[in-house]
Amino acid sequence: FGSSHFGSRSGIAEVSDLIGFLLRSSSSMQWITSLVTFLAVANSRSATAMPTAAQLKRWTGSTNCSGNSTVLSTEKLNECTPYLIPARASIRVAYLNKTAYASYHHEGVTDCSGNGTLLRTIIVNSCEDLGGFSQMHVWVDSPT
Repeated sequence: FGSSHFGSRSGIAEVSDLIGFLLRSSSSMQWITSLVTFLAVANSRSATAMPTAAQLKRWTGSTNCSGNSTVLSTEKLNECTPYLIPARASIRVAYLNKTAYASYHHEGVTDCSGNGTLLRTIIVNSCEDLGGFSQMHVWVDSPT
């Protein structure tokens, strides 16, 4: 069972295949080996899982996003933020792909229901030289 066997199917189908294989295995050593392989494949996938947030970072004194940075803001993905002032509204931040995410404005509701209007699309891991300092949005891969 290599990662190529599991790579093209859904997680439920993969687990079902593994259980079927384990039940057909004739020895406990095969069962243990298969289980360890499955866990290794699952662990390697978690390293490439969808990010949980994006941070805007600033590098003072660097024009190429190198050295020490400061986190200016964090936007949690797939989360709704309600606003009451200046009017009832909400903003949802959504993952688009490995290089971008987007913010959507939901007018008149505080729960992000209905169709939102695209506010902006943010490119991730693209350094911007702002003269004397640089900034870049970066993914956060684990809960904060």
